[in-house]
Amino acid sequence: MKGLSLLGEPSEFAASPYSQHTIFVGTPGNPVGVYKMTNANANSPNFTEIANGNLGRGWVSDIKFGDSEDEIVVTKSNYGVTSIYYTSDGGTNWKSKEGDLPDIPVRSFLFHETDKTIAYIATEIGVWSTNQFKSDHPDWVPSNNGLANVRTDEIAYRDVDQHIVAATHGRGFFEAYLPDTEKQNMNLLSSRYTPSEAKGIAVNGQHMFVVDQTAGLQVFDVEDPDEPELIDENGFLLHDPEGVDAEDGYVYAVGNPSDGRLIVYDASDPDNVHRTDYIDFPTSTLEEVTVEGDYAYIAAGNDGMHIVSVLNPSNLQKLPSLNTQGKTQSVVVKDNYAFIADGNNGFLIVDVSDKNNPSIVSHTNTSGHVRDLDVQGEYLFVNDFLQGFKIFAINNLSSPFRISSVTFPNKVYNDVEVAGQFAYLGGYSVRVIDISDPRNPTDAGYYNGPYRATDIATDGKYVHPKLSKMMS
Repeated sequence: MKGLSLLGEPSEFAASPYSQHTIFVGTPGNPVGVYKMTNANANSPNFTEIANGNLGRGWVSDIKFGDSEDEIVVTKSNYGVTSIYYTSDGGTNWKSKEGDLPDIPVRSFLFHETDKTIAYIATEIGVWSTNQFKSDHPDWVPSNNGLANVRTDEIAYRDVDQHIVAATHGRGFFEAYLPDTEKQNMNLLSSRYTPSEAKGIAVNGQHMFVVDQTAGLQVFDVEDPDEPELIDENGFLLHDPEGVDAEDGYVYAVGNPSDGRLIVYDASDPDNVHRTDYIDFPTSTLEEVTVEGDYAYIAAGNDGMHIVSVLNPSNLQKLPSLNTQGKTQSVVVKDNYAFIADGNNGFLIVDVSDKNNPSIVSHTNTSGHVRDLDVQGEYLFVNDFLQGFKIFAINNLSSPFRISSVTFPNKVYNDVEVAGQFAYLGGYSVRVIDISDPRNPTDAGYYNGPYRATDIATDGKYVHPKLSKMMS
């Protein structure tokens, strides 16, 4: 803090989520100070005082940001003061957001993750909230259902399960589900519980095939999507399943009972599914399987891609594997080319016309983590676990290039299926992207619930997500 004449010892620090090496510092006093420190990693950082004497006396307890670095909220934890101030222009103008809040210390502030008109504060008497934060006089109400009127020192958002967490003084932690406020134009038609955890899902015609952690393969008739009916199940040696595909009357499932295993089922009579053969891959951990023609292509994590001949479903034959140098998450095959989602290694395009000698055509590093992908026409649709949804032109397979992308701040999607003019994403929720113009994809639909959609299948009319403990 050299070179800075502080009004008092710092009481709050906040790193900017929008700029590297930028820190905001709050100091107590009369008046309080708020400083913007840039080049914080340098020996002589730059300081700018942005409160300008406009925030009155008190103790700065929190500094939070909205949709930009210029949108700042400062709170104070004193009685007899205005406790909440807001600026949308980096500190040139400040407004009180005290509204009708009682005279109580405010110790922490939180914007709603997707709607900045909604805000939460941790106070001397619990958590309060408003859905009118951007108004001149917000109405604050207690949000203490299940939480006593106890001093609350901190509130934070946990993205992994969409929960708000409150830390109290002497009463421990409390948490509550915080639903997303984005517009939802997709409706849940039905849901079915599986015995433990559904791990993979595939749809073929009016039948849906689900692999469950303990029950193995389950077959549902989804001709009436309002009432899916369980019609058969087969649990043969499919403990710890991961992925499933269905083609031409057969179902192909991979799992990891000890070593990796591919199992083939005859589903020509969906009411009486039975195993035809299986094959093990010692030391491999299998992730996904896709079948194209007479061959199954298996995403095998650190072991790359396995290829199996399924020409005779009763006599499976291993073919040479491909070392991808990454962690293969999923594979899609089209016209003798395999498109491989290879985790932190980006994605690969592989010539598989010679199944005994697959060869890499191109490798694209996305600087993220490619979890899943799909192909339609001359476009590759990539779900980057860290960087959002991306579209690549692949008219030249040796040199794919990105033409567009859609990002979802603080949301993670790990699966993508393309049908017609839409791409369906599963993960944080179920999201639909209009890809009719691949160079200008747009958000088209959204469904959010308390479960994460970690696998997704679609027939173009209905979306069938596999949820963390429930499928629908």
